[in-house]
Amino acid sequence: MTTPPVAFQIDPEDSEDKSRLPDVDLALFTGLRPSQTREVALARVKEYEAEIVKIQRYIRDLYFFHNAALPIHSKLLSHDLLANVFNFICPTYRSAIRGVMHVCRSWRHAALSATAFWAALSGLAPWDNLYFIKGGNRHQEFLPSFIERSAPLSFRLYVKGNDPVAIQPALKVHSSRVSLLSFFLDGRYLDALRNLLLLDMPSLESITLAFACSYGDDGLSTEQLHADLISLPQSSHRHPRLHTLHIDGCLVCPMLMSGSIRTLHIKTTRHTYYHGSRSKPCIAGRVLSSDLLLDSLQQCPLLEELVLQTGTSPWAWQAMSASPGRSCYLPNLRRCTINEENTQFQVRTFLEYVHMPPTTNLSVTYNSSPLSHLLPDTPTSFVTALTTLHLQIDRPVVHDPGSVRHRTPCSVIVNGFVRGSEGRLSMTVSYPHWSDDASAQPPRSQVLREVVQSFAPSQAVRELTLQLDPGIMVVRADWDFVLDAFRQLTKLTVHIDSCRRLVRTLCLPRVCPELETIAIHCSNGRGMHENVVSMAECRVARGTPLRRFEFHQKPRHSYSTEAQKKSTPLSAKRLARLQAFIPEVVTSPMLDDVL
Repeated sequence: MTTPPVAFQIDPEDSEDKSRLPDVDLALFTGLRPSQTREVALARVKEYEAEIVKIQRYIRDLYFFHNAALPIHSKLLSHDLLANVFNFICPTYRSAIRGVMHVCRSWRHAALSATAFWAALSGLAPWDNLYFIKGGNRHQEFLPSFIERSAPLSFRLYVKGNDPVAIQPALKVHSSRVSLLSFFLDGRYLDALRNLLLLDMPSLESITLAFACSYGDDGLSTEQLHADLISLPQSSHRHPRLHTLHIDGCLVCPMLMSGSIRTLHIKTTRHTYYHGSRSKPCIAGRVLSSDLLLDSLQQCPLLEELVLQTGTSPWAWQAMSASPGRSCYLPNLRRCTINEENTQFQVRTFLEYVHMPPTTNLSVTYNSSPLSHLLPDTPTSFVTALTTLHLQIDRPVVHDPGSVRHRTPCSVIVNGFVRGSEGRLSMTVSYPHWSDDASAQPPRSQVLREVVQSFAPSQAVRELTLQLDPGIMVVRADWDFVLDAFRQLTKLTVHIDSCRRLVRTLCLPRVCPELETIAIHCSNGRGMHENVVSMAECRVARGTPLRRFEFHQKPRHSYSTEAQKKSTPLSAKRLARLQAFIPEVVTSPMLDDVL
């Protein structure tokens, strides 16, 4: 037996220290060799560390009881109420998770039991419409735990790149709860898309597939992309509830469509991505062929909304001339929106091959082409069903005093309606010039004639409204052409600066014999009062069923003295002549307004 080393001798100054080793521990070292001393010391350290962990757990439990007894928890926020509060919290940063999880154990337990909190977490939602999550590449590390904690609720899944590969095990278990899938990919991750589509997602209702290339990509040919897309598995039976699909134009293929789809948005980004050499695009000619589009639309017989947005170009419509029998009919389509700024997109050909019922709300915004480039030569059933037509022609303000008025560009907004249904046509087009004829002063309108020719074959049009920008002058020959084209009109409304030529045309016996309502809004009615009244008298004398007549004078600058002279009201004598043979007469300004 040996005595303890000097290091274990009690210092006289520490004899009163209550934190020194107990005598029982000191006795363990009596008579030990140095190697045995180390082993015994480490063993006791582990025993004491285990006791420390146990005591710290006791302390945390005591704090838990202490915090749970606080008035905010015992009287205001119970566990169930706090969990319900977390169900309505949608944090956008992971630091927000730490903010609610590290308050106390009560809050942490409540947050962990709030399944809606995890289902709506920013890790499962997009940020700023860019399809990636704040937090960088660590997103895929947190997704599995978020998905598991959201059970049994459905959740939205936003992934990019190779994220699906990393979370594949969790998705296999919880794929039945995915309600929305958004995948931002490029040519390198088509396999990841294939694996996603192979999963059974009976609760899936919406899919968004965005496609892009980065500067460092090696590129991907259109042919290779289409070959890979066609090899994708048919997914309709795996997604029986899918009703919405947002997809990049270069990804459109029949394999990604489903018979249950009711909303289809086709869109590509405007950005062009190039190789490092910047000599050619990564995807040279990302073509959405017409055959793929028609085959895809035919897979969606229940489609109610179709949107084609900027960037889906160029489209290979020229290939369809070899197969004129190709067409697609969408019987349930209610809304079709085409918003395209690229001149290579052939709206006209699209309307020739994609047929829709006359109850469809068709909206076309095409700011770089005239109307003749949009509507087919053969009127579609939708155009021939229009009963109301509203044409608004605007011209930009010309700041150059030396510019020729007939050479200024103009835009045309067309709104057509089908009476008794939701059918509507909305088109916004542009023309480089109001007229190409510089010999006549004022020149005949190329714009007005082309618009009228586009809709004149529709014999169902009964109501026509022309709203012309201030400064636009319509010659007599153009008025003759317009009103001869729509002889079946029952209501005519015109907004124009001067109505002199219009009134003269309306006096002709052959012009619109069925007109029941005439409404004229002009800014310069001075000297036209007697002509207007005589025109109405002539039409009634010839037996036309004129029931309502409106004559409004509204100057562009009502505050000016000159404008007030142009807006002189009809005299009481002329007004009485109109009211004698027309049941409804409305004029402005009224005589009482200027007295």
